[in-house]
Amino acid sequence: MQISVEKFQPATENGAASDEDDYEERVVERPQEVEVEEVREREVIQEVVETRQIPQVRASYAYKGQGMTIDKGEVGRATCVSLF
Repeated sequence: MQISVEKFQPATENGAASDEDDYEERVVERPQEVEVEEVREREVIQEVVETRQIPQVRASYAYKGQGMTIDKGEVGRATCVSLF
């Protein structure tokens, strides 16, 4: 049993060329509208008001020394000074 290639080719009538040979395939470009999403980066400067608690101390006694002077009852900022 032998398979013939002619079975898979398009049939022609009376040995004439088929109609498919008469057509030529062309690619034609045409304009189209395309929606494009555009990303814009914007730098925004925003003013922020922040409430912070600052440690304070009230002097029980007047003090004078080491480059500072504090009166009795005066409120001052508590700061930590590293000795090392």
